[in-house]
Amino acid sequence: RSTLFPYTTLFRSLELPTGAATQQQIANPVSSETNKQGDVPNYGYALAPYVLSLSLFVGALAVNIIYPIRKTFTEQENAFHWWLAKASVIGAAAFAQATILMLIMVYCLGLTPDHPGHFIGAVYLTSFVYMSIVSLLVIVLDNPGRFLAMVLLVLQLGSSEGTFPIQTTNGFFQAVNPLVPMTYSIRALRQAISGGLSNSFYIDSMWVLAGFLLAANLLMLGFFAYRGKRKLDRKSTRLNSSHLELSR
Repeated sequence: RSTLFPYTTLFRSLELPTGAATQQQIANPVSSETNKQGDVPNYGYALAPYVLSLSLFVGALAVNIIYPIRKTFTEQENAFHWWLAKASVIGAAAFAQATILMLIMVYCLGLTPDHPGHFIGAVYLTSFVYMSIVSLLVIVLDNPGRFLAMVLLVLQLGSSEGTFPIQTTNGFFQAVNPLVPMTYSIRALRQAISGGLSNSFYIDSMWVLAGFLLAANLLMLGFFAYRGKRKLDRKSTRLNSSHLELSR
């Protein structure tokens, strides 16, 4: 007891602050400030861009499997009319599937995009891009084109950054990431649905999608011009052959 007496006296002489401010400081020693960039209330909102983009590509593939896109029902005068006949059909299908998908997502599943106008634009443009790319492959290659469209779909599932950051994948998918349209569709839809990525990010993604759309339709038009030229060459060859037979 005699040994502990000096220390006991010392502790009793100390006046430790035990007020409300001290208690608050001990309970919360560090203050934090939150700056909210985007609104992602649940996992469904986080996956919505990926699911939307995937659904539109599968829809484009289904249309080109069911509809005989390579069949010509009437004789076309030139390549542009041929392209216009096909583009009117696949364009109507792309518009219809995008409209139905948006109505289901908003009115049945309760999706509320932060930027409704951007959301509508991204969904429609994505639908037109996918429909044009898949139709181009099928028109040029027929069944092998359908197979390549499915291969493209599988590549995009792993490289489009739809579920996890692209840095978590291997080098192959990281290299493919900037080359596929689904990457830019998901980016544009993320900004439209949840925000937080800036409008310039959305606009850049939309421009890239527009480039895919333009390239696919120009290649389709070029193929129709090539096929039309070959058809005219074969027709002129048959006419020359029949002329030679008559002259004999």
